Amino acid sequence: MLKHIICLLVAMTCSTLSPASSSDDVTRIVNNPAEPESSVVIQLTEKFRIGEDEDDELISHVRSVFLDSEGNICILDSHLKNLLIYNQSGELLRHVGRKGAGPGEYEWPSSAFWLNGQYVICQAYPGKFILFYPDGIPAGNLKLDIQSLFLPIMEAGPVGDGLLGAFYSSIVEKHRHHDFSLFNLNGDMVQNIYHWESEESMIDDLGIYDEMCPSQATEHLWTVTSSGTIYMALSFTDYTITVQNIHGDTLMMIQRDYESIKRSSEEVSARYQRREKWNAHAPRPPKVAISEQHRDIQQIQIGPDGLLWVLPSNGVWKTPPGTVGIYDVFDEENVYVKRVALRGEGVNALTDGVWILSNGLVVVAKNQKAAHNVVEPEETETSIICFTM
Repeated sequence: MLKHIICLLVAMTCSTLSPASSSDDVTRIVNNPAEPESSVVIQLTEKFRIGEDEDDELISHVRSVFLDSEGNICILDSHLKNLLIYNQSGELLRHVGRKGAGPGEYEWPSSAFWLNGQYVICQAYPGKFILFYPDGIPAGNLKLDIQSLFLPIMEAGPVGDGLLGAFYSSIVEKHRHHDFSLFNLNGDMVQNIYHWESEESMIDDLGIYDEMCPSQATEHLWTVTSSGTIYMALSFTDYTITVQNIHGDTLMMIQRDYESIKRSSEEVSARYQRREKWNAHAPRPPKVAISEQHRDIQQIQIGPDGLLWVLPSNGVWKTPPGTVGIYDVFDEENVYVKRVALRGEGVNALTDGVWILSNGLVVVAKNQKAAHNVVEPEETETSIICFTM
């Protein structure tokens, strides 16, 4: 049996990166080997498809997929500003909200989820939450009690009953701060979990785009257990996951012996070109820094078994055809115990987005990653394949 090594390490605090840590300033590190005890291949069974027939709803870019209390499959399209609710047979039940600035309307949705019997749509900017009753009727707005002239919310989701977690930016003394905090349903901050701040002034900071900066990507890089344990994987170049509780205490760090996947020169060049295309829309195009490797951890989530599932870069770029992804699965002690390959007809880990839901459904958005890299949403369409494990 492969053994994992658990060691104690005095926590080191970076001047700009400061997840909350335990009061004794000692963090337990779970070091895992390169290979697990076992490997499993799961052949997915197709349940239904959406978006391939002329009568199907148009879908452009899927940002969130989740279940409501009735087990309906909820899909947020961030380009078309649309939250679509489907039943377990793939029948469209309703639209929730629409594009606009009035009641029940939103612009630039960054995420959506189900919380305390309501649909919640997070609008990135101006940062706020739009609430809806189960029948889709607007239930008002929720704003975070953060004093800042600039408050975009990059990502949000439920953290137990009555709490939501949000990644957001703010301006403090002319410097940009990036935080992940927990809020109650009145918008009051309950606990700050993670803090990062730019060493540059706001004006200089706006002139820099660094893909490896922790604030540049948070989608799919945090997850929460039913008991309130928070996992975060914000490091670009390291296979490291921070484990915290809702009180802001760092419980441990999970690491694994891992060889990063290098990008080809063509891949690096393509990312530069895509970023330059985005920059053409900015009043002051920033300097661009692109990594020569892929992000070590592409996605983390709690699987249908209640365990931590991690999609590493080699589970995307080192996969055979017909594979959605190859996941690292960790047990209750955060030990790397198995590698799970999800296979299905007509899927491609390099181009498709994937969401594993708590009831064992696997939702695949075709060409999702291609859609994510265009400036004009009209340029792309996607289709949905829903599988069962």
